[in-house]
Amino acid sequence: MRPRIGWVKADQARSEDDRIREDKLREAYEEATQEIERLERAIRDRSVLVDEIPRESLAQGSDLFDLTIMYRDGEKNYVSEKVPLTWDEIFSVIGPSLYGYILRKGRKTYDRPAGYSFVQSLTDYIRSKIFEKSGNRQITFVDTEIDTFVIQFKELGLIQFAEKEDEDGTVFRGITLTSFGERYLSKLKVSRA
Repeated sequence: MRPRIGWVKADQARSEDDRIREDKLREAYEEATQEIERLERAIRDRSVLVDEIPRESLAQGSDLFDLTIMYRDGEKNYVSEKVPLTWDEIFSVIGPSLYGYILRKGRKTYDRPAGYSFVQSLTDYIRSKIFEKSGNRQITFVDTEIDTFVIQFKELGLIQFAEKEDEDGTVFRGITLTSFGERYLSKLKVSRA
């Protein structure tokens, strides 16, 4: 009604440069928010409960874990027994499968049970320990005990949860060795001549 100095029509209050600058700021904000979320997840995936659970109080090294295995005996009866393994033994068997890339837990299919691919290495190792009893029969494990290995090794700082993007852009979560885990595995596996 009364145009004065400094008065601008509402549709002319922002220039095209202002809109471009606002769009760039909005995009930068959205990218920063996504990066913050990614970093928060990475911190959570790599974190260990040092404050809540001191590392010294966790089972590790030469401490024993009684792994439950199941198989059929010569009379086709199911047998369940405990095989004592040290935590170093377990890590030395499953660790190489985690070296250098992210391993995810597979889905159950008609020809393959669900689980981590390192379970086959563990099966072969256990079979070598109890071959007289089990022969070449199928050996199975309690899934929760396998999951216990993953959580235990994460809390010991040997493995971490991580994400990887496939060629088609699909992101999946899995586990991989930490740099400490790689060094520790090398220490367990390397031998002197």
